[in-house]
Amino acid sequence: MPHFTFDEVDAALGYDPETGIFTRKRLGKFAAKKYLGKPTGYKHSSGCVFVSINKKKLKAHRVAWLLQTGEWPADEIDHINGNPSDNRWANLRAATRSQNNWNTGTPKHNTSGIKGVGFLARSGKWRANISACGQARFLGHFDTAEEAAAAYRSAALILHGEFVRS
Repeated sequence: MPHFTFDEVDAALGYDPETGIFTRKRLGKFAAKKYLGKPTGYKHSSGCVFVSINKKKLKAHRVAWLLQTGEWPADEIDHINGNPSDNRWANLRAATRSQNNWNTGTPKHNTSGIKGVGFLARSGKWRANISACGQARFLGHFDTAEEAAAAYRSAALILHGEFVRS
């Protein structure tokens, strides 16, 4: 990833922390003047917004961090509400890779619809698991999905704190 300086980014892009929208402050060689001051950026298929400077694509949430703090983020930036296209300043926070992964929704392959919970057809029980520090942890077998979900939520609050999403 190209690391432009704060001054280079600030000269090229405007950022509204209330809306998370970027605007073009400076144009490249071949850009039409009609784009000056207009919203810029595009939404990738992943949901992440990208902006560009001198034809270099940058993740908008990282650029927002730079413009708000004066420094590029040391690690990852987490979208608190889980929406990767919501780049409002109030929705961004510094995170490690693990913390960012904790703040994800229920995986698509999950058949129970409840994060950390699966049904065991052989026993007719619900199983709860959670991962922390690269290790899967078994939380128990339960008679109902609600009991298993409660066990997952309880463990997630202890292990993942503010980054928990269930």
